[in-house]
Amino acid sequence: EAYSSATALANMAKEKITAADLYTVGTVGKIKQLVHIPEGGVRIVVDGKKRATVVEYDDNANPMHAELLIKSIEVHDNGGVRGEALVQGTHDALDNFIEYLPRFSPELSLTVKSLKSPGILADFVACNVLIRYEDKQKVLEEFEPLRRLELLSYIMESELLIMRTESEIHRRVREQID
Repeated sequence: EAYSSATALANMAKEKITAADLYTVGTVGKIKQLVHIPEGGVRIVVDGKKRATVVEYDDNANPMHAELLIKSIEVHDNGGVRGEALVQGTHDALDNFIEYLPRFSPELSLTVKSLKSPGILADFVACNVLIRYEDKQKVLEEFEPLRRLELLSYIMESELLIMRTESEIHRRVREQID
């Protein structure tokens, strides 16, 4: 089995990447598929297994290497009543969110509704629903599952407010045109 770790670029515009351009929290995962694409690059499909914090990058290695601290925090009983409330709140927020995402598949919605573990729910929604990679990174950097789900809910509510405002502006503009 092949495993890899990945961190996102903090500065996407740079051509030569150094450790300073990378986030320090990423994912360790099992490589599922490796595809060479015509442009000369490689597309890698990875099944994320654990979060990891970079202890130290080795800029001199090619490819760059890093020493990682793999972390795992378990929540017993899915966080009890607080966890259940956060899961339900996230499901409700997602229902509101979907109204503004026309391409959101019903299958994805059903999958989300079936998730009861706060950490898994937060990770799945962040990966598949959030638009901005900075928001995805914020969720990734929170190791504690209940706090992660709470952070996700806050991000989704903020995005929902923006989408509602944009929708209202578009509605007013259309009314003025008509």
